[in-house]
Amino acid sequence: MSIWENNIVMERHSEGKRIITRLNSNQNLIEIGEPGNCRIWTTLAFKIVRSAFPNTQLEAREVDISEYLQHTFLKITPINEEPLLCDGLGQKNILLFFDYESEAPKHLQNSRMDILNSYLKFDNSKFRDNIHLLTS
Repeated sequence: MSIWENNIVMERHSEGKRIITRLNSNQNLIEIGEPGNCRIWTTLAFKIVRSAFPNTQLEAREVDISEYLQHTFLKITPINEEPLLCDGLGQKNILLFFDYESEAPKHLQNSRMDILNSYLKFDNSKFRDNIHLLTS
């Protein structure tokens, strides 16, 4: 089962294809793929991509859905490439999105940094040594 099927970015962006392939192969990520789990999904996706593509810049982003409800997704910037947005859960009645930031649908535009970045950016060798426990 694929998180993103027939996604055009896979045809025009080789690094995006490698990232999607990695995310699609992680059973834990697929199992938590339900609306309402966007921060959990983004945290795991962040760790998977960081482990597999260490030179790729990553950032958790959030947008307001309503006054008291936010949605979190991942911004991925491969070296010397245009940023990609990776929304692996979507929102109610809105499809998943993985494509260039410049192609983002209206509901993902005007995003801001998510608080998750404060917790995900640390560089810890013990964490790196044990990343396989989270991503296998």
